[in-house]
Amino acid sequence: MPLFEYSDSGQAYAQTEPMDIYLCLADRFAMTAKVRVFMDYLCEALGDSWQVQV
Repeated sequence: MPLFEYSDSGQAYAQTEPMDIYLCLADRFAMTAKVRVFMDYLCEALGDSWQVQV
C-alpha cells in the first residue's frame, strides 16, 4: 500500500482519515493568551465543521 499519492503535477500528498480534536484545560488558570489564540485559530480554520461538545 503506497504511503503517498501523486497529483497530475507530480506533487506527493497523503490522504488522512478524519480525526476528532479535543482541547482540554486543567482549570481556568490554564487559559493563557497562547492557548486562547490557538483556540481562536482552530475555530477560524475549521469553520462550520467545528463542533463544541459539552
